[in-house]
Amino acid sequence: MEIRTSLENELELFQSFEKEKDTKDYIIPYTVEKHIEEFNKSNIFYKTILNGNKIVGFMILNLEEDKKSVEFRRIVINEKGKGFGIMAINYLDYIVKEEYLRNRIWLDVFANNKRAIHIYETCGYKYLNSINQLGKELNIYEKML
Repeated sequence: MEIRTSLENELELFQSFEKEKDTKDYIIPYTVEKHIEEFNKSNIFYKTILNGNKIVGFMILNLEEDKKSVEFRRIVINEKGKGFGIMAINYLDYIVKEEYLRNRIWLDVFANNKRAIHIYETCGYKYLNSINQLGKELNIYEKML
């Protein structure tokens, strides 16, 4: 597995991953235009997850203004059940510390996304609290590095 900086021409593929049946219920999918808008922001970083030469997923990271935190905004894995998500989330620690020189990662996850919650907790994320967003309960997690 490899993680690298994403290319703009991959955004349409990412958007197609978000529309998959076992993904769309756990995120708020972006349009391609929204991905392009986010991709071009100076504080937003897209990371492509590869298995060999095949793109199997992506992550979106937001560098917070506090210069200490990274919002782990999104991870979408197209080939579920093969361990790519756990490997990518664990490697994210290295990216945040070494590439961005930050020591805190935080994320939100829909409370009904039991698979993701299990993975985040397995990877060392700690529950902080819950909020209501668009009529759905979101759990907030963080990890100190």
